[in-house]
Order: sequence, then C-alpha cells, then structure tokens
Amino acid sequence: MSFVNLRRGKNSTGPVNHSGGEAMRDTNGTLYSCSPEGILVYIVAIIAKVKTQVNGGTGGTGTGAQQPTPCMDQFNANFAQRCFETQNVSFQGALNLLTQGQRGELPAGITQEEFKRRLCGDATLDFIIPCALQLSSYYMNQTSCSEQERQFIVGTARTFSAALTPLCLAECEIQTNQRAMQCFASAQIDPNRAMNTSMLSDKFIILGNTSVDIQRFCSNHGTLFTCLEAEKARCPAFEKRMYEEGVDFTAMKLATAVLCQNQQVYMAALQCFSSNQQVLQPCQTSVGRPVEELLIGRLSLGTVAPSQMVGRLCTLRFKNLLPCHLNAYNSVCAANLMQLRTAFECNMIAAPCKQEAGIQQDITQMCQASPPPHQTITQKPPVVVKPPDTQVNTFANNPTNVQNGNTIPAGTGNVMSNNNPNMNNNNNFNNGNNGNGGAALSVTFLVTLFVICSAFYLY
Repeated sequence: MSFVNLRRGKNSTGPVNHSGGEAMRDTNGTLYSCSPEGILVYIVAIIAKVKTQVNGGTGGTGTGAQQPTPCMDQFNANFAQRCFETQNVSFQGALNLLTQGQRGELPAGITQEEFKRRLCGDATLDFIIPCALQLSSYYMNQTSCSEQERQFIVGTARTFSAALTPLCLAECEIQTNQRAMQCFASAQIDPNRAMNTSMLSDKFIILGNTSVDIQRFCSNHGTLFTCLEAEKARCPAFEKRMYEEGVDFTAMKLATAVLCQNQQVYMAALQCFSSNQQVLQPCQTSVGRPVEELLIGRLSLGTVAPSQMVGRLCTLRFKNLLPCHLNAYNSVCAANLMQLRTAFECNMIAAPCKQEAGIQQDITQMCQASPPPHQTITQKPPVVVKPPDTQVNTFANNPTNVQNGNTIPAGTGNVMSNNNPNMNNNNNFNNGNNGNGGAALSVTFLVTLFVICSAFYLY
C-alpha cells in the first residue's frame, strides 16, 4: 500500500473515514483509521502503552506507575533539543501537530499552517528524521537502558518519523489523488496497474493482459491523459509525490502510446514474459540485498535522508534491476519483443530519474540499443500468439490521441508493474491475473516505505 492507495481496496472490510483511509485494529481490537488523523491518534495510544510497560504500571495514572527513568529523561531531552530545537522547530509544536492538539503546544504567535510549513520543509525533514533514527540507534546500544526502555525509544523515533509523511501532505494531494483515480474510472480502466506501484516494480502489464483491456485503454488513451494532466496541474505537490512512487503521467502517456501502436507484439511479449519467470530468479537475488540495505538506512538507521530516496531508487532501477531483467528476458524472448519492451522502458522513465547524474550513461546505453519495435513477430523460441478474443483497435489509426500523431521513438522514458491488478468488486473491470506480476522483484517490503500506515508496522 502506498500514498496512492488511500482508498478502499478489493479486500477492504472496515469503514473508511473522510480522507479515504481504511480502518485498522490494534492487538486489543481498538479501531484506528489508516488516515493521517488516525495515525496521529495511534501515536498517542502506542506511546502511552509503551510508557506504561516501561514504568511497570497498568495505566498512565494507575497503580504501580513510576517516575521516568534517567535513561528516558536523557532520551527525551536529547530528542527534543538535538533533532528539533537546533533546527528552530519546536518539539512541543511538532507534538501538537502530530497528535491533533492532544499533546504539546504551538509556539506563541504562530498558526498551525505556519508551523507546518516550517516543519515540513525538505531540508528540515532531512535533518529531523535521520536525527531521530540515529539517536534511537545510539540508545539501543546503551546498557544503562532496560530492554523495554530501548523498545520505547526506538518505537518513538520510528513512529515520529513515519507520521511526518502523512502530516506533511499538502491539502490538495489526497483530493487530487482521488480525482486522478476517477480519471481512470471514467474511462473504465483499472487504475491499479498504473498507480498501485513503486519505483522498482514492473509495469509492462499496464494496458492489461486481454484484448478487451487493451482496446479499452488504447481507445480512451487521449481522454485519460488529458484528464490526468489537468488534475496534476491543480496540485504540484501531488505530481512530486507520484514521482516518489515512480509514476510520471507524461512519461506514461508516451510509453503506453508505444504499446498501443504495437498491440499484437505487446500481447506476444506479455505471453513470453509471463511464461519465463524463472529466468528472473538471479535478479531477485542480486537486487534484493541492495534494496534491503537502502530500506534499513532510510527506515531504521537514519543514514539515508528522505530526499535521497528517489535518486537512490532510480539508481537501483537503472544500474541493477532493468539491466538484469532485460538481459534475462533477451535470452528467451524474440528480438522484436525485446525491442518493444526496451522502447517502453525508455519512454517510461520518471522525471527524477532523468535528472539523476549517476545513471545517465546507463539510460543512454539502454535506449540507444533500442530501435523502433517492428510489427512482425520473429520466433526465438517460437512464440504462440493466441487470436484476440475481441477486435483490437489499432492505435495508429487514431493519431489524434498521440502527440503530433507520430510513432513515438524509443529514448524518452521506465517500467513498473502492478502486483495487484484486481479492482474493487464494485467496479466492472477485468479481474484476470497479472501475467507479468511475478516478473518484478518482490517489492512488498519496498512499498511499505511509502506506506501511509507505516506506524502500524514499526513495532
């Protein structure tokens, strides 16, 4: 689940609050909303719970409660002073925002919005979040602190760090996300294949895996992207947030046009990729460890600042993941299928990756080797193409849906793919299996990085 998943999913059963987040229950059965507001209430509850355990009592003011230990006093003082006050950010003000006024207080003479802007600047978050995580790592090694105290310290630092992401969402982001989802719904296109994603997932399945899906996407291509471009223009913060997920609507428009212009080759490519998943096993092994190290650095050790994540993920994608996947598929799939795949990848590159200096040579090398894909399928080994179950529109016959009406060359773009193509049962989209879902590195734990509900998984 990621930021773009602030909505009911297919398997959702809990109530949904006004922000679209699903409700979740803790181990005691207490219901919390998986929205920014729900997470903040959860912070108060979990900190109070762990404090009670540390102090040996049965409640915040119940019998057996003890005074905070020197270890806790020292951590609290250092946490506020080192990670917040040195940046001219009041810790009590941050606590007030994070708990919706239940704890702390704003500095005198400053409004919530003014304080939020001060707290949520990129440079400020790049200091506060690593500071909190590094400080907790220090206390984890202090033998003067009990095991319960260390758990509380680590939990506090991680919970604060996780909660700052939803807190710092611009007001327009959730609304714009919902309207972008509606762009897909209006075109009867499953949005999960495009938006339920991450920087390292494989999105070659984006059109769907049946001719009906492909026809629907390609016939509504122009309408869909006109709608998406209008929505992202309303909220620049939304576009930036989507970049963090590896979603770039401009690149997506170009890349999907390439697929729509080569539909029969696309269907054959899907079949070849889905039936040869075993060739990707070495990629999962070689890429998995660097991803794990990156996540530990960002979520646990504080050695990777928030603003560094996108660039680091771009690097993993173009130096590790894509070369391995393309080389593996090239050993079993026909040349023109690989040409289409590479053309798609070179048009799907998210804007931040195009600006990442360390991978420009890798991108150039990959895309220069990609001539325009051909319509004729050559077999290596033979690829059986099933007859389409529905007459598929030829996208080239609708040039008004393509920029300038021309075939888009390879060399301007990124792959991602949907691990869960199924829609809510209330929608009439095709619920077929994602034939290429297993092609990507398993990124369940990666997507957790961007999860709005991070706080629920950090204990």
